[in-house]
Amino acid sequence: MENSFYSYPHAIDNGQKIIKNMGTIIDDIIWIMPSPFENKIEGWDHIKMLMLLNLSRRSPINIIDVSTNYEHESIESILSGAGMFLIVINPFPAELNKNKDKIEKLLKLKKEGFPIEFIINYYTPVITKKDLSAYFKTTPIIYIPVVETRYIHESAYKYKIPLTHPQISEKLFNPLSEIKKI
Repeated sequence: MENSFYSYPHAIDNGQKIIKNMGTIIDDIIWIMPSPFENKIEGWDHIKMLMLLNLSRRSPINIIDVSTNYEHESIESILSGAGMFLIVINPFPAELNKNKDKIEKLLKLKKEGFPIEFIINYYTPVITKKDLSAYFKTTPIIYIPVVETRYIHESAYKYKIPLTHPQISEKLFNPLSEIKKI
């Protein structure tokens, strides 16, 4: 199995010479993310984040997955320059409860004028959109449906972006197209 995925974050973190134009672009979105097959990056900082953002300039949209690390110095330093923050939330009760304080901070920032919007990931009709809107005290702008994990695993083992898998693309095309309209 050939690994054709290029991990810009790992190359930057390791001080390697950067090979340009290796990021995957799908629908004008450049996907620059760390490889899940390499060690976790521990020493990420503001300078490395700027280097990473510089590599993504050929695309009009940058998606940065910060997980729950949005308070990290490298993320805080780019807050003022961002046009919008799309906060992707897993609506599982345990996840919501675990991240309640962080969600409250984000809601406060939104109220203060930061361009923050919420996206619901792994959406199923088990919890209603009305209930989610009440919980977030705002209406999430997009609901991304659950995708079968076997398709995600198939993509990962082929070193492909999951969105390129036909079954995933079919299910996620409309919700992700809504993000591009924002």
